[in-house]
Formats: sequence, structure tokens, C-alpha cells
Amino acid sequence: MRSPIEFDPSDDAIVDSAKNTIKIANHGFTTGQTLYYQVDPTVSTTASLPYNLSFEPETAVDVTNDQITVESHGLQTGDTVTYEIGYLGESATAIGGLTASATYKVQVVYMARTA
Repeated sequence: MRSPIEFDPSDDAIVDSAKNTIKIANHGFTTGQTLYYQVDPTVSTTASLPYNLSFEPETAVDVTNDQITVESHGLQTGDTVTYEIGYLGESATAIGGLTASATYKVQVVYMARTA
């Protein structure tokens, strides 16, 4: 078994989060070789990834039940989202009870399963 290869995950020259790649020079691996990537559990890192989920307030917002329905969102309970309005320059009014540019925690109520 080879010795572990270590790298700095905060180094943008090594980790490209936009392309989901890790680039390590002179690694000695071959195409198709199985790799094991282990994360040090004593190190905590938070990354903000821009992700745009748009919805039509007229149809997606249920004010009575305090719910916003967004199809195929990929969010999980506990994720943090920022509520933005008028981000394309259009005039907009915040949904009642929400504050523009405020951060909210996601609570997934129901996620449909597809076959």
C-alpha cells in the first residue's frame, strides 16, 4: 500500500469546487485506478456554494402552512438559504413574513421519490 498523499483543501490551485476536481501533481496514479479519499474528522470546513432556486410566489408559496414548494431542489433539512428578490433587476416585493437578503434554515417537509 502506498503512503497517503496529503494536500491543502483550501488551495484553489488543487481543489476546483466548480468542476468538482482535485488536481495533484506527480501523483503516480493510473487511469481507472481506485482511490480512497479520507477526510480528517477533526477538521471542519464550510463552503458557500452559489445555487439558484427560483420559484413563482403566486403558485409556490403556501402562506397558511408557511411552505414554499420547489420541485427537484436537492436541499436537505438544515441547509442554509438566502432569500433574494429582484436579483435580475426587476422590481419585486418580499413574500409576507420573509425578509429580502435574510438567511433561513431549510426544513424539507416532503420529497417525492421518482422511479
